[in-house]
Amino acid sequence: MRFSKEFKVGLLVTTAIAVFYIGFNYLKGIEVFNKSSSYYALYENIDGLTVSNPVVINGLSVGRVSSIRLDQKNNNQIVVEIQVEEGLELGDSTVALLINSDFLGSKAIELQIEPLMNRLVSGDTLIARIDPSITEFLKDNALPVANSLGATLRAINNVLEDFSGNGPKVNDMVDQVQATTHTIREMADENRRNVRVLTQNLTELSVELNLISKEISPLMSKIDVVADSLKQLSFSESFNKINQSLDELNLFLAKLNENDGTLQKILDDKALYNNLNSSAASLDSLLRDMKNNPNRYVHFSVFGRKDKD
Repeated sequence: MRFSKEFKVGLLVTTAIAVFYIGFNYLKGIEVFNKSSSYYALYENIDGLTVSNPVVINGLSVGRVSSIRLDQKNNNQIVVEIQVEEGLELGDSTVALLINSDFLGSKAIELQIEPLMNRLVSGDTLIARIDPSITEFLKDNALPVANSLGATLRAINNVLEDFSGNGPKVNDMVDQVQATTHTIREMADENRRNVRVLTQNLTELSVELNLISKEISPLMSKIDVVADSLKQLSFSESFNKINQSLDELNLFLAKLNENDGTLQKILDDKALYNNLNSSAASLDSLLRDMKNNPNRYVHFSVFGRKDKD
């Protein structure tokens, strides 16, 4: 069977329109070939909700927003139609909560399913609520911060105004701080030089100590030899001899202290002591006379003549 060109063109256009419709709805999140149930929710303000925004339950996507329209007969409320998967059971206590799906402000409808008492059917209306937006949250929390920041800025301005008339004092203070810093820097440089000199002296001292230790080593070796020699000496025999000598000395002193001893009698005899002193004095007088008059005691003559006197 042969088709005319007009039929082929019409079929091609129809097919293109169908594909475009299906693709457009797919991009919007509407599944054309899958069966779904429709529900409605009435909002005072949808805050940027658009068609094809997701419908979620506990973070799981179960549908899409299919249409949004304004109901002027009902206080300008906004009627939002959502399509969810067929077979999803919703009750009359189910809440369609308008939320922010991310921090960029994208919107979504979250279904909060309560215990099913009375089941809803496709076309029924859900309880509509709006979650506080992130903008309102920031507004409520940022207002105290802004007030505190304003108070802080006012305090800073007051401080700056107080400093505005004290410019010379501030300059003098800065000059003093700079002078103090310069002095501290000079002290640090001087201390650095002193530390360098001290380090050099310690190095020289270490070298000298090494030299002294090398010179002391032979002496220590000799001291070890002397110590070994002293170890080999018999000190016991020497101490025995010393003890024997001390015993003999004690015996002599004991005999000296005895009353019957000859030396003790000599020491205790006063007459003998006086006679000895008298004899010593006479001997001294005789020696003086011999020194002064030697001719009386010694006769010497070349020709052997006697002295008449």
